[in-house]
Amino acid sequence: MAAVFQGVELYQSLQDLSTRDRAWCDTNATLIYSGTLEAFDDTGLTGSTQYYYKIFAKYLDDLITTYSSGVMISKTTEEVTFGEYELLADIIVSNTTSNVDITGLNIDKDDHILLVVSAVNGASPESLLLRWFVNGNYTQTDYWTQRISADGNVVSSVVANSTVLLTDMGYHPTSMANARIKLTNSGNVVVQSETLRGIGQSTVLLYDSHGSSIFTVSAITMLTIRSDFTNGIGAGSRFQLYRTGGA
Repeated sequence: MAAVFQGVELYQSLQDLSTRDRAWCDTNATLIYSGTLEAFDDTGLTGSTQYYYKIFAKYLDDLITTYSSGVMISKTTEEVTFGEYELLADIIVSNTTSNVDITGLNIDKDDHILLVVSAVNGASPESLLLRWFVNGNYTQTDYWTQRISADGNVVSSVVANSTVLLTDMGYHPTSMANARIKLTNSGNVVVQSETLRGIGQSTVLLYDSHGSSIFTVSAITMLTIRSDFTNGIGAGSRFQLYRTGGA
């Protein structure tokens, strides 16, 4: 009985996949499409980044699933700019690390700041989880997190002792998020994070569930992005910070 074509599986990675088989890709790359379409658009990519893709044909032969040897292509995306926005920092991680400091900042209550995160998981197979801290304050009890959905509706109640910026419980090699940062008139910092590839959205606050100030600043001079796992921020991770306007 002839093998019956079942579709294709398309994997994406920041690593060269030319010598990698389907089993390796299934564990270490990101499956971005499975089906029978003849065309697929990959979205949410980072500018000036080389991506590797490998596609495998899937067959059913005597009730046994088999795969082709696969075909790889590689493409580099164009540089993404944010128009008139002022670029405050652009950090590309060259070696795996546990935290990244963005220093020399002067963010006040009239600023709107956008942090663009494209993180490579350096602690595979552990899940990638990133936290953020302000001005070197690493006291968890000074921060609160509230889960929200993309439309702004609350998903869960405020949770104490959390500074989660990005969480990726799906063990993806790469994760992406945008975080919008605002310093309020009372000196509290609000960060609204939208995870583009990973799990969940959240708002991180520097005041408690009753609106009481527990840690305030006159200006944000440093942002620290820290992984829960040792060397969890892999080489190639990129952190771009923009000033997008005023109040």
